[in-house]
Amino acid sequence: MKTPGGDENRGDQREARARAGLEAWAGFPADLQPRPLVLLGSTVRPGGFPDGQTKLAFHDGFIEAVPDFPASVLQILRRRPRARAGSPLLLTGATIDETEFVTDRGWQRLPAWRVRARDVPEPIWVLDPGTGDRCWQPPGQDNDGWGPTAAR
Repeated sequence: MKTPGGDENRGDQREARARAGLEAWAGFPADLQPRPLVLLGSTVRPGGFPDGQTKLAFHDGFIEAVPDFPASVLQILRRRPRARAGSPLLLTGATIDETEFVTDRGWQRLPAWRVRARDVPEPIWVLDPGTGDRCWQPPGQDNDGWGPTAAR
């Protein structure tokens, strides 16, 4: 069933979303040399988790780290902390390395931290904060990259 003005409302919504997208990208420094990378995915890439509790602790930012763990990397991993019951994810070490991240120029090998966590068999990869700071994103974005629908 059609509602009066339904098509017009959808058109207005599309126009408002398009305008917001154009405004967000208006500040992109296209003439800057070298042109900044635009990340199309997250700056954090977790491996597999052994159970749901560990995965939820990670996603909720319920994370602790051993002494001398890089503070800037810990801050990124705790970006959305939520209070929760249970044990936090314990980060046991981090070494600088590199891995691939998806960008506006395809997959690029970039400096990243290989993070190890207790009981997590695969590393958690975190884009090096200095590299992330040189990437461009529209104002108000949280350095989590663009999901498939956000880049439309």
